[in-house]
Amino acid sequence: MKFKQALKNIIDNAYKYSPNGGDVLINVTHDTAQHVVEIEVKDTGLGLTDDDISHVFDRFFRVDKTGNIAGVGLRLSLSKEIVTLLNGNIYINSVPKQGSSVFVHFNLD
Repeated sequence: MKFKQALKNIIDNAYKYSPNGGDVLINVTHDTAQHVVEIEVKDTGLGLTDDDISHVFDRFFRVDKTGNIAGVGLRLSLSKEIVTLLNGNIYINSVPKQGSSVFVHFNLD
């Protein structure tokens, strides 16, 4: 249930930050040789600066400082806590004004 909540938070966040219902892509990779599963949720939204990325998992951090996008800045911090409790890793790659990818990585060993 907690993993489902974390994934839902990540996907909801991607839709929220993609303008006008922009595309959100979900890719799941299972590497049987390395015994890992990785989930990528990619949006077409605002994108993040390196400074944003360094704070995006902090509680109450908001990329949108205007208040035009609803939220309080908890979804990604809660998702990180859940993924970490499940012995996984979560990280973000992003390009400002082009979108972001959130990766959730689990070692199956």
